[in-house]
Amino acid sequence: MGGCVLVASPGLGLRRDEERDGEFEAVGGARARGLRLTPDERDHLFLLAGYRTARRDLRVQHVSPGLMRVMDGLSDTDTTAQVMGPLGETLLQTPSAVALLGEQTQYTGNAPSATYRWFTDPAARERFAPEEHHNNSRTNVALLRAAVTRDGPGSPSADLADTLLHTTEEFARL
Repeated sequence: MGGCVLVASPGLGLRRDEERDGEFEAVGGARARGLRLTPDERDHLFLLAGYRTARRDLRVQHVSPGLMRVMDGLSDTDTTAQVMGPLGETLLQTPSAVALLGEQTQYTGNAPSATYRWFTDPAARERFAPEEHHNNSRTNVALLRAAVTRDGPGSPSADLADTLLHTTEEFARL
């Protein structure tokens, strides 16, 4: 299979070499994002290169090409905006959002979830008045409960709820 070349645009090629199989998934995924491909288009690109399509994991969120273009347009303004996933993961931020809220896309494990950070990281509450903490906690619990109902047992939302139940008394109480 080595030597199959896919040219996406001048100077931007995707090549499959057997000795670089692991690299292609990372590079191919990055190129697909750079080309603003939809998940189906990304899967087709991988199939053309001789790879099986990656399993779509609910934890890996996709931002539509249209929304990415909107965010690109907002990046040149002072508009504060960010795109959030279903579990409160920050997927994209404008520069002014980074300046106001800090870089929120670098977290790993359960920490990408704003709900997880709310209950496990005291710094997540610093921007809020103490009298707002109880209502924010109740809102976070309600949103996660709705996600678990929507996604079902064994889903990332159910896993997150289970982790929080065993990690924090406040979450378990609410």
